[in-house]
Amino acid sequence: MKIGDTVKVLSRKALPPRQDIWSRGKVLSVREIEPPVSTTVYKIGFGEFSSYEEREFERHEIKSYQEQSDEDYNANVERDIPIGLALANEALAELLPGEVVVFKDAGGELSAYHGGVTDRHPTVTISPTQYDQPKIGGLIELTGWEVTTWDVQPSTRWHPEEYIDSPVGTFPTIQRAVQALIETIFKLKAKDYWNAKADAAQAEAWAAGEM
Repeated sequence: MKIGDTVKVLSRKALPPRQDIWSRGKVLSVREIEPPVSTTVYKIGFGEFSSYEEREFERHEIKSYQEQSDEDYNANVERDIPIGLALANEALAELLPGEVVVFKDAGGELSAYHGGVTDRHPTVTISPTQYDQPKIGGLIELTGWEVTTWDVQPSTRWHPEEYIDSPVGTFPTIQRAVQALIETIFKLKAKDYWNAKADAAQAEAWAAGEM
C-alpha cells in the first residue's frame, strides 16, 4: 500500500447491532513506528467538504479498494437495463397479465406496479447502484441493482405528504433484481387484496349499524 492509493478505512467502530463505518480515502503518507512495538501506520485523508479528516490508521484498520471507472459503470447499466426490462415484462406476462414494467429514462430506473406513487399506490423500482464486493485483502467496487418500494404517507394537518422508501435489497445481477421485483409485486398485490377485504367488511359493518 503506497501514497496515493485509494482505500477504505475503519472511520468509526460501532457496537452491535450497528455496523462499523468504512469510509473511502487516499493514502497521504506512510511511517514506521520503531520498537519496542514495530508497526506501520498510514495517514489517510477521507470524507468530503466539512466532514473531511486526516488521521493515522494501522494496517488492520485499512482495506485496499479498487474503484470502478465511470466508463465501466455506464457500460454495465446501458447493457443490463434493456435485459432487465425485457425479462421483467416477459415474467409478468406469464405470471401477472396486465402488469407491466416501464423504463424511466430521467431517473435511469425500471418502475412497476400501479404506475407510481402519484396514483396513491406503492410502486417498485430497480435502480443501478454501486456496491463493495469483498476480495482477498480488500474490496472491489461493482455495479449492482437496488430494488426499492415507494409509498405515499398522506398529508395531515401537521405533516405534509411524504414519500416513504423501503429498500428490498441490492443485487449483483439484473436477473436477481428482476426476480426480487416480481416477488415484491406479488407481496404488494396480496397486501392490497386483504386490505381491500378488510375495508369492505368495515364498510358493511358501518352500513348495518354494527359499529
